[in-house]
Amino acid sequence: MADPLDEAGFSAAHRVTGFKRQEHPHRDVPLDDEDLARRIGPAGPRKSVAVTVLGVITLLLGGAAVALGGFGVVAWLTTLAPWRGAFLVAGVPALLLGVLALVAGLGALLRKQWGRILTLVLAGLSLLSALLHLLSLLSLSLSAGPSQLSVLLPHFLLAVGAALPGVLAFVILIRNGAEFSCLQGPSKDEE
Repeated sequence: MADPLDEAGFSAAHRVTGFKRQEHPHRDVPLDDEDLARRIGPAGPRKSVAVTVLGVITLLLGGAAVALGGFGVVAWLTTLAPWRGAFLVAGVPALLLGVLALVAGLGALLRKQWGRILTLVLAGLSLLSALLHLLSLLSLSLSAGPSQLSVLLPHFLLAVGAALPGVLAFVILIRNGAEFSCLQGPSKDEE
């Protein structure tokens, strides 16, 4: 039952807010799908938690890589040791990949197609790096004696652990590709 209106057209509940009750001419008419879509906007895919977590992890790893790469560049600039070039060789790629990971993580969080593609490229590079690490460990294990195999086991586990985020990124981004659709709803200018 509706609140009775006073002479100004306000109900008791609306007097506090100052909003006048509006009578709608089609209040009891059911809305069809087109009218509902126009009123509430196009229904898009829901945002999955997995993609959000992947975007946040990519941002965190990118930030860590930028910090480590920046440390390497600063160490190269301030160190006078003969091996200082190693800081630059390790620092610059880490810095560049870190910046790319920050951009990819932001794009994934915003559900942009370019963010998805960049995250997939970085995941592919991660998998390639882990594969090369595993192949080098395999060649070392073939030439190592039985007593040295226990030394290689932690490196093997580290390489497998480094491949896991790349595999998870591929699975999450391929399964949730619809969230990154290039199709957008109508703009406000079109309505």
